[in-house]
This record gives sequence, C-alpha cells and structure tokens, in this order.
Amino acid sequence: MQRLLLPLGLLLCSSLASAQELLRVWNWNDYIAPQVISDFEAETGIKVEYHTYSSAEQLNELLQSDTPIDVAVPSQNALPVLIRKKLLQPLQREQLPNRENLEP
Repeated sequence: MQRLLLPLGLLLCSSLASAQELLRVWNWNDYIAPQVISDFEAETGIKVEYHTYSSAEQLNELLQSDTPIDVAVPSQNALPVLIRKKLLQPLQREQLPNRENLEP
C-alpha cells in the first residue's frame, strides 16, 4: 500500500510544488522506481529532490530537524507518535485539486 502512496502524493502535490519548482521527498528505501520520479519531472517540470531513510527513528529525527521536507512517507506504526509530537501538518485539501479522482 505504501508503495502506492508516494506516486499518488507526487501527483496530488504537483499543483502545490509548481510554485516552488522543487519537491523534497523522503521515503523508505526501494519504495519507488527512479523512472516514476523521472516521469513526474518530465510531465510537470518540477524537480524532485528524493531521499531515503531506513528506520522510523531516522524519519523522526529528520522531522524534528530543520531539514526541509515537502512529502514524507512514514509507516503506519509511526503515525501516532508523529501526530502526538505535532511533526506532521494536515493536508491543505484546497491545494489538492486531483483528490476527487481518488477512490474512497
């Protein structure tokens, strides 16, 4: 399921990122094929700065640092801690015009 979230997130965030022209993504190792990023960049003109991490603890440290992150893909188990620590921001649904194309 998480392997589907990043490409979906990239598509949903394309209108938000177009103003910045750079999308900083942090994800688990081996969760997305490099071709997906290349295709996204070619279709949108938005550069993707793609980084990986190998543990929930590493992501937690990144989110607590000054590292700029636009999209992060935490594990389901890490969400309660990240929410409690207020390390995640809610989606701004008005900036995600393609959300209507998602299945419930």
